[in-house]
Order: sequence, then C-alpha cells, then structure tokens
Amino acid sequence: MGIEIIVQPAPPTSNGKGKIEAKLQSEIVRAYSVKYPNKRGTLFGTFQEVSSQVQGSQRLSLGLVAGVSDLLYVDEHGRLWGLEVKARGTIHKVSHLIKQAEWLSSIPYRGFFVDSVDMFWEVIETGEGGICPQRLLQKLKNIKGSSFLWENIW
Repeated sequence: MGIEIIVQPAPPTSNGKGKIEAKLQSEIVRAYSVKYPNKRGTLFGTFQEVSSQVQGSQRLSLGLVAGVSDLLYVDEHGRLWGLEVKARGTIHKVSHLIKQAEWLSSIPYRGFFVDSVDMFWEVIETGEGGICPQRLLQKLKNIKGSSFLWENIW
C-alpha cells in the first residue's frame, strides 16, 4: 500500500483514562501488526484529543470531526470500519458516547465499540461481536446522570 501511517498512543489524560485506553489501543495495533505484517496501513489510529480551545479550533479547521473512532480499519474490499476503544472500568461522558455511537452508526461501513483485544479479533475476523453502537445508544437513553461507567455488561 503506498501510504505509511505511524500509530502513536494518545497522550494520557489527568484522570488516567486516556493512558489506560491508549495502552489497550496499542495492544490491539501491535497484535494486528504481528499477525498481519503484510497489511501495514490497513489499521490506523485517529487522534481527536486536544489540549486547548485554540488547538481544538485549529484542528476543526483541518478536518477534525467530533465522535470519530479511535481506530479505522480498511478491509480487503477497501471498506472503512470504525472501532472505538473503551477500557473497562473507565468513566465517560454520556454526551460524548452518544456522538461516538452516532458516528459509528452512520459513517463507516461497519462500526463497533471494543473493550478488549479478544473483542477486536472477533470483530475483525468475523464481522460480529463487539458492542453495537445502536445498542449502546438505547442503553444511554436510560442513563440519568451525565457520566457512564464502561463495564462488560453487554
């Protein structure tokens, strides 16, 4: 594939959630590159985190889109899949999860939330498994607070 994309983990956030999820994302990317070294560039990261309002405005002018998933995967047919990485036991804003689930439901060919390396492999190898964004949207409608604890209760 002519384009080389280098994946780097996202910077950690002050609450540690970013560090935990970056570690999981890194494990996924490394496992994929070990298993499929000939498919370099078909799984790549997007980095949506910004450190200031100014940086956010600059990135928006360069094409940053709220809700885009952490990992993008291009399958053997050239179709784009979105994979949003969440670590179990982390807390997320409901409003942000809604944006992510809506993006996963409407933009990529297929979209999933994944919270383990095994779940990632199930999605990539079978097109099944993972956490369905529409199912998460239904669950989020019943949340009373503004935050949601990511657990393996699916």
